[in-house]
Amino acid sequence: MTLSGDISCTGLSSNVTGVHFHDCTKDYSIMNSDCNLLAGVSISVPTDPSMFPYLYSVILPDLLAMDSICNDQTYVNIHTKNYAGGEVRANVVSMRSVCNIPTYKADGSITSYGTDPTSGVLVQDFCGTFTSYAASGPGVCIAQVCWDSAADTLTVSGICSDLPSDISEIYATYPDDYSSSFIYFTSTDLPMGCPFTYREISIDEEQMAYLLSKKSQLNFDLFSTGGVQVNVTSSSAFPASKAKCVPFTGDLPTDLLKCYYSSSITAKYSDSDCYFKTDLCSVDSTDTDRNCLTYSSCYTCVCDAVAADLPAGGRACCNTNNCNDDLDDIGCGGSTGAGFMISGGLLATLFVALISIWYN
Repeated sequence: MTLSGDISCTGLSSNVTGVHFHDCTKDYSIMNSDCNLLAGVSISVPTDPSMFPYLYSVILPDLLAMDSICNDQTYVNIHTKNYAGGEVRANVVSMRSVCNIPTYKADGSITSYGTDPTSGVLVQDFCGTFTSYAASGPGVCIAQVCWDSAADTLTVSGICSDLPSDISEIYATYPDDYSSSFIYFTSTDLPMGCPFTYREISIDEEQMAYLLSKKSQLNFDLFSTGGVQVNVTSSSAFPASKAKCVPFTGDLPTDLLKCYYSSSITAKYSDSDCYFKTDLCSVDSTDTDRNCLTYSSCYTCVCDAVAADLPAGGRACCNTNNCNDDLDDIGCGGSTGAGFMISGGLLATLFVALISIWYN
């Protein structure tokens, strides 16, 4: 229960009057917040600047204080005579799993832990580190992504080096999509070489599905030309959603699809080519309307899924021709009006492929 280390200060405007830990709790990111003191943790400091660097040691009052420091939710504030509210702050970025998950190693692997959630985004807790490459120009970033299902919180920690300038923004993209980002972490200036931790609350099912798809990227844009992308590539141990219908993250069609356009199951119109190659054949959540749809609104479903398993406005989608039967037939070997038999369940196949990389 002892925290020890050393502190070195140079170039301060006046003598140090105090050093405190501040706790932003699980609800806020330490990067952009001013937070309350971490209770029970007080570090005595010399007032003579010539005594730096110096060693300190403090006994933590309880496990909550230890968890706060391990969970990337604290920062150190250096108070001086001229700046009573604090002249310098240093974010405490431990890459949380190193001290919170005994079996985890920050070596590019994925570690899941805890129990499966029963509500919210149905994905078991996990942590993983991911590789990076320069989108253009020099630079490297390491990023650790951790999901806390109980707190409904996604934490991204890491550090970048050898960049030609500071970081201007950090966000997550899904390259197959045309939208700019599906999670936006910050647009606040981040000095190159500064450890960072950003926290997102209330992640939804679609965002998590994109993140776990093996196609997502964390983007670190720079003030100068260039940037770094971190590929979020998961292992076979990745956890999975238990929902019967999950957002579509499969491969897109390579050719235009033919889909029936219909306002009812019994009145199927003649088939027609989709307008874009990125369109899929779909059945909507009312189980009546069938047409081509951009995949970002699509869901894949297990065999026993029904329309009620889709979110409001959601659609069950196929990445091949003729998605024209009842929702509970699409994934269970039903035939289309064109006589095309979906062997073994087209959507079931897609879903099995998806959960094969998610389930423990």
